[in-house]
Order: sequence, then C-alpha cells, then structure tokens
Amino acid sequence: MPSVHRRPGSPYFSAAFTDAYGKRRLTSTKCTDRAQALAEAERLQRAADVLAGRNGPATLPRDKAPAVLERFLDLARKAQAGELTAADGQALVNDLLVATGQDKLPDATVRAFFETYLADKVTTRAASTGKRYRAVVHRFLDHLGPRADRPLRLVTSADVS
Repeated sequence: MPSVHRRPGSPYFSAAFTDAYGKRRLTSTKCTDRAQALAEAERLQRAADVLAGRNGPATLPRDKAPAVLERFLDLARKAQAGELTAADGQALVNDLLVATGQDKLPDATVRAFFETYLADKVTTRAASTGKRYRAVVHRFLDHLGPRADRPLRLVTSADVS
C-alpha cells in the first residue's frame, strides 16, 4: 500500500511504494497537496503492480456479463427517451466496479466532504488558517441548509451563488 511523506524542509510530498522488483521506494511526487500526492503514489503503485504481474486488470466475470449488458441496454433506451439521470449512470458504474472486485465511486454528502477536508487542513495548516477555513465552511453549510446532507455530486452552481 502506498503512502506519502513530507521530508523536513521540503514543500513536496514523497511517495513510498513497492516497485516491480519488490523493493520499497521513496520518490518525490512533485506535489505540494497531500491528496494529489497520494493519488500520484497510488498511480506509481498500480504501475509497479502491472509491471510485476500483480493485480492484473480487473475483468468482469462471465456469469455477470449478460446482466450488465442488459442493464446497459436499458439505460441506452432511457437515454433515447430523455429519461437517463446521473444517478442511473453512477449506479451502473458502481455495479461494474463491484462486479470486478473494486470499490464503488465515492459518494459523500457535502457535510461529510467538508468535515474530512477541515480535518486535513486543520492538522496541516497554521491554527489561524484552520479557524478561518472552519468559519468559511460553516457559513457555506449554513447557507446550504438541509441540502448540506445531500450527496456532493448534487450540488449545483446555483447552490453556491
């Protein structure tokens, strides 16, 4: 499992991962944002796994293929009728991911997303910056009202203005 670390005095995070030969490596991600650095570390780990023949590409089991194809055709019909929704598409992708042994797409609420965001920022920034971020986030969540407990993907530009 890859991880990220910041070396003393460096603004950049380093990725720690196991290379294709089984050796633990530490290399710069050239990223100053922890989330971006972790994504880069995971990309490096996946590439090393593919080179080493570990964790080959996920494939859809034969017994599940007909059901997935039928579901896709149903959604194509809905799209032609103008009835396809984002939730339909996300449900199909989630089912494909689960069928191939992968994790579903993240679907956090607005409140949960910002709680995680604040937890990271408060620990990685100055105390005054954390207070300022917290105040802005709480004002935004108050502005959203009950919509703050809906999935993040449902937030529109009209909600923000």
